[in-house]
Amino acid sequence: MNRYFVTTTDPDGRQDVRHVEAVSAAAALAELEADGHRDLTLHTDDVSAEAVRGQPDAPDLTPKEQLELRAVGPLGFAWALAKLFYRKTWLSHLIAAGVVIFVVQRDGWGFYAWLAAAWLVFPLPFSLYSSFVGPHRRYNRLLTAASWGRWEKVLALAPGLRGKVPDLELDAREAVALAGLGRLEEGLELMAPHLGPPPGVGRHPDADDEDAAAWSAEEVADLFPDEEPPAEPASPQTAALAMAHGRTAEAYGVAERYDDVLERLRRAHDLAPDDPTIGLDLALELLKRGEATAEARRLLDAAAAGPVSDLLAAIMPFAEGLWALRTGDARGADARLSEALDRTAPFAPGNPLMALMRDMMRAWRALARADHGDLPGARRDARSARPRLTALRSRRLLTELDAAVPPE
Repeated sequence: MNRYFVTTTDPDGRQDVRHVEAVSAAAALAELEADGHRDLTLHTDDVSAEAVRGQPDAPDLTPKEQLELRAVGPLGFAWALAKLFYRKTWLSHLIAAGVVIFVVQRDGWGFYAWLAAAWLVFPLPFSLYSSFVGPHRRYNRLLTAASWGRWEKVLALAPGLRGKVPDLELDAREAVALAGLGRLEEGLELMAPHLGPPPGVGRHPDADDEDAAAWSAEEVADLFPDEEPPAEPASPQTAALAMAHGRTAEAYGVAERYDDVLERLRRAHDLAPDDPTIGLDLALELLKRGEATAEARRLLDAAAAGPVSDLLAAIMPFAEGLWALRTGDARGADARLSEALDRTAPFAPGNPLMALMRDMMRAWRALARADHGDLPGARRDARSARPRLTALRSRRLLTELDAAVPPE
């Protein structure tokens, strides 16, 4: 089972964030609807739920508090930790406050008064330390380094996060970093254990060490011609395999092996055809390649119709903006990309990867604005996005950007 967060209005009209365990986002929504809930807003899609599978829950935080932690910086995280600490130890802190008042009034500031006072304020420095030095902060530093192409730093930070961050996430980050350093083969070796075939299916006879799971959906079906296809949703193992293929595509992308990127995303989509995040990733890759095909349009429509989280819904206008740009509607692209930037702004604080995505949105909006004649706006966007693209050596997009909006 995966964990999904959903804002709902219950049958009594009360709105709250609920935590649902289900096999898929669609199943989580269906369960809530069956219980009479309405106005459902999904906050966890299948990909993000799979990414934290097996990680411990935070039972001392309400679902609403856990959700709020998505969009806070280090100080906000520290404040949340301090509130949790005080909530769990309120009785001892109440006693400590009484000790301070009683002892100070009777004997002044002595050892016991200072000891009780230290306990009263202890959650504040502890929370600040945990936020700025602890695993949460180290992981955030890793993501920041990855979002700026500081690959050596990613490799230096990753080992210290083992056991605190899911293995697939860390292996994928290291694989991308290795690819960025020109060591793609080492990165692929890291990802190979995650790319085993679906449960019950042996190793593909044509697979090699670099490609440990070359099964397509059609090949798996051919092995069992008399059996019905597995019921939806896909098993957790299949969802994890699809996610691993998608993460491997990131390493190929940094290595500028774009045909391999497309192949990996197609495999991920074969394994999880109803997952809107994977479908959107495949559509975006087609559009980045300049392929505004019927397949890309179908993928976009299917993603929009699926169980879409609030974050994915905020990103959807980005994909529609690329579609508009590739189909010759530059003004429409400008409008949709501006909408995407507006809608993703609430997710940006404390989220290095969202900051990266927003710079990419600005680069594409610069292309759209240059195309419909808004050169001042195009230059502003290009000026904002170019440092990120240069740091990441995103030459495919930089080439388009430099041709449309030459560097100043």
